[in-house]
Amino acid sequence: LPAALFVILATLVAGAVILSPEEQSLYSKGAMFASAYMINLWLIRWSFDYFAADAANNPFIHFWSLSVEEQFYLAWPALLMLAAWLRPGKRAVILVIGLAGLVSFAVCAWLTTVAQPWAFYFSPLRAWEFAAGGLATLVPAAALRQRRGLSAAMAWAGLALIAIAYLCFSEDAPFPGLPALVPVAGTVLMLLAGAAGARNGLSAVLALPPLQWVGKLSYSLYLWHWPVIVYAGMLTAELSTVQRLFCLALTLALSAFTYLFIENPIRRNGWLMANAARALV
Repeated sequence: LPAALFVILATLVAGAVILSPEEQSLYSKGAMFASAYMINLWLIRWSFDYFAADAANNPFIHFWSLSVEEQFYLAWPALLMLAAWLRPGKRAVILVIGLAGLVSFAVCAWLTTVAQPWAFYFSPLRAWEFAAGGLATLVPAAALRQRRGLSAAMAWAGLALIAIAYLCFSEDAPFPGLPALVPVAGTVLMLLAGAAGARNGLSAVLALPPLQWVGKLSYSLYLWHWPVIVYAGMLTAELSTVQRLFCLALTLALSAFTYLFIENPIRRNGWLMANAARALV
């Protein structure tokens, strides 16, 4: 949250220089909803508005996924408690999560064709993706370790599915309906392969220090990448290669600063860690 609030504030300050008064008024509302992790709900309504054509110019639109994630964290314990109330044990957990995921996916796939913003932004309709990951964690790691060849195959298959989604899906794809199964399945396979702990060519590549460093910065990178892209596009109609590289370098620099001087100091603060209530506040 501190890193997100810092990025929101910095984006607003930059927007005061770059954006028109009308844009500042509109996007300041987005900043308010983003800081409360509710921007996905605001975007559902905003997407039906005339301004939907300018959605790509919203410097806070990428906070929708963080909002969905935080809202899911509130519902996840309730699902687990429901499973425990029905019947203690892993079977009840699998049943509850599986049924919730199936219902979520079915409604999501249907609404993708008739009301896409609801299917895209509404947390309960993206819950099936979290459910898939949750079910993957219930697969016994010991069983996966016994099949090292299978785990390597799952890792490469998972990477291939994610690559297919990245390279082949266009903006016109009916997402997140049936096509969303491709990257989700790829992610699940990667999770299962990682749980097996077997060393293979892919895991060796992912263990390289530069990629590990990018992984550590991933949250800050996500926070910063979109405001940089949006504002750069507003300042220059067509970015040159040099300008694109500068945007990349700026994003990396801002992300590293946020990680080193905001994320880590607060996350490792002994005064906060000593008291759970204090940390929550």
